[in-house]
Amino acid sequence: MDYEPPSPRQYPVREREPEMPIPDRRQPVPAHVPSVMEPTASISRIEEEFLFLRRSYGTAEPEILESLLAQSRSLLVVARKGERADRIQFLILEIRRKQKLYAAAVIEGLKLIYEYPGSKLTFNAKRVIHEIASKHFKRQREKIASISKGPRIGMTRAERLGSMLDKLASFSDPLFYPLTIKEFREFIERYPGYRDRDSLSYLIAGLHARNGSPRPAVFLYENILALSDKTALKASAQSAVGDLYAGALKDPERAVGAYQSLADGF
Repeated sequence: MDYEPPSPRQYPVREREPEMPIPDRRQPVPAHVPSVMEPTASISRIEEEFLFLRRSYGTAEPEILESLLAQSRSLLVVARKGERADRIQFLILEIRRKQKLYAAAVIEGLKLIYEYPGSKLTFNAKRVIHEIASKHFKRQREKIASISKGPRIGMTRAERLGSMLDKLASFSDPLFYPLTIKEFREFIERYPGYRDRDSLSYLIAGLHARNGSPRPAVFLYENILALSDKTALKASAQSAVGDLYAGALKDPERAVGAYQSLADGF
């Protein structure tokens, strides 16, 4: 007799319960969320702060002007390449004039002319510079007028400001000396890769030397000797180092060494 295995036991199939949707407790995302970093928001904020500073300037007591200047400078850093930067720069010029710091006011006006040559405010800046020079810098008036003509067409922003510093470095008025050095240091921080930095440093070193600061001058000359690839400029720097050691620094041994290096290397 053949053996037949028992049939498998049938179990009732339980129907699968329908899945209930999980409620989404997240907040609905709007189609667009404005950011504080968006250009429109930033411009609006810059405009509001500028208008506040402008109104404050109109009624500011002398004790407030330095704080107002600091706020304006901070705002300019944020807005430097925007449409309102020239107005902020002109406000800084006006603050300096109100403080009766006339050399500083002239430099702030020149910065407006060279950084924003297409601005409608350049005419106003030139007018203020002319008024200040006529009253307070009569000997330098022609020199200041020459610089205030502005940069050549086609220069980059860095080149324009560099050319301004080139011209300021030729000033002999002691009031402009520390201001020009300050502008030079800020320029180097802003444009560390400026291609003519060595040539500009040479002019600033000469400015140091003419104003009784031979050691800063030597430092800049030595910087040129170490980093520049311009042979003629390095030769001039080496000669200037020898002159400073032989003269203002009264160190004949180093002077001889500098002149010997000039003879050997150039």
